[in-house]
Amino acid sequence: MASRISGLTKRLIELHASMLNVNDVPNKGSVFWFTITFKQTNIHLNNNNNNLEAGLKINVLVVDDNQINRLLINKILKRWGANADFAENGVEAIHKIENNRNYNVVLMDIHMPQMGGLEATQIIRAMPDLYFQQLPIIALTASMQRSEMSEMDNAGMNDYILKPFDPKSLYDKLSRYQHQ
Repeated sequence: MASRISGLTKRLIELHASMLNVNDVPNKGSVFWFTITFKQTNIHLNNNNNNLEAGLKINVLVVDDNQINRLLINKILKRWGANADFAENGVEAIHKIENNRNYNVVLMDIHMPQMGGLEATQIIRAMPDLYFQQLPIIALTASMQRSEMSEMDNAGMNDYILKPFDPKSLYDKLSRYQHQ
């Protein structure tokens, strides 16, 4: 039904001062559309006169099945000078982490096809090398319930970021794990 749209999608569109439009033809289907205008803004931290445009010396693996989320995160990470690599599911993430041990942090979506973030994190944490046990893994999640917090802790995740994410919060969390 045309009236059913993901809350996350609606919030993302509203965050960009846009509206979701629907053309609904009974017995034919629905077409959803929107227009978003991106403009560059400088976001400054209020403490210590630092700003979010400062370079992050960090290698990040972003694991998310949603292409729009990957594009948004990539744009922000590039602006900060971070190196980003991408995976679309937990299976791909495990493969990349095993074969490329230079990630400083992983941003891991919780719900993905093939293998979700919780299962992927458990597999990574079970690997024998210390790198896999200490690699910071930050959950990307659209909702935060107590049961999810417990599941993330049990899987071995270090922290979480709510989607849609606040750039300052993401910057603060990533800056903890950058190269010294």
